[in-house]
Amino acid sequence: MTTNRRAFLKGSGLLAAAAALRPAKAAEGSSQTAYSASVVVVGGGPSGVCAAIAAARNGADVLVLEQGNCLGGMGTRGLVGPFMTCYDKTGETMVIRGLFEEIVDRLVACGGAVHPKDVHGGTSFTAWITRGHDHCTPFDPEALKFVLDDLCAEAGVKVLYHADFVKPVMEGDRITGVEILTKKGIERVAAKIVVDATGDGDVACRAGAPCTLGDPTRNGAMQPCTLFFRIGNLPEKVVQDDYDAHKGGMKNRLYSWYVKQAIKDGVWPVPRPHINIY
Repeated sequence: MTTNRRAFLKGSGLLAAAAALRPAKAAEGSSQTAYSASVVVVGGGPSGVCAAIAAARNGADVLVLEQGNCLGGMGTRGLVGPFMTCYDKTGETMVIRGLFEEIVDRLVACGGAVHPKDVHGGTSFTAWITRGHDHCTPFDPEALKFVLDDLCAEAGVKVLYHADFVKPVMEGDRITGVEILTKKGIERVAAKIVVDATGDGDVACRAGAPCTLGDPTRNGAMQPCTLFFRIGNLPEKVVQDDYDAHKGGMKNRLYSWYVKQAIKDGVWPVPRPHINIY
């Protein structure tokens, strides 16, 4: 760790949070290194982070197990944005608040987001979509990483990165911890409460909870995966002019006119008739 990075972590409180995470003494005769916390959250995406912060603020000893190298899940590692609308259907009242609003306000304060009150459907911020897209929140994934780190550090949430969930530890029908895969191998984490924030319900499913894969009314059909990526050095005017030239035929959203031709040419195998640019 360089001096500059150490100074940054110390100044932001992250060093203290990292130092607080110490492996508990392994059980005698066991090769496993055990961690323990009153609340263990599996998954450091938006839902996992909010669950962890809420629990810590209410006095719980909280440990987040994250398989990646940052918090935020699909919002950071997957580049999935913007945050969808947080207003009521009239578009006049912000109804999703609490920790979400704290995150948004911090992002706006550091220049990492546009506040949803200033974003309206039918604009480039929403890929020119109107329905369900009024008052979205465009944000920078890199800024979100720092904001979530700060909120967790301030709440006293401990985070273990590069920790892949393997299976729950069961006592009868009760989950008493989890096993994870780290650089050290398989390790056990003891917990009074385990929160499944994996996004796929991995903890619940492997603990024996009934799970359904796909839409049972459509022969198990699943939504196709989305590939998010960022494009640099593309003048916004180029995108706007292209939209203006074709918007009369925008029945299936942005660039449906190109996709339609690609399907006709036999070079578009994906069951999605449009591309969105935010």
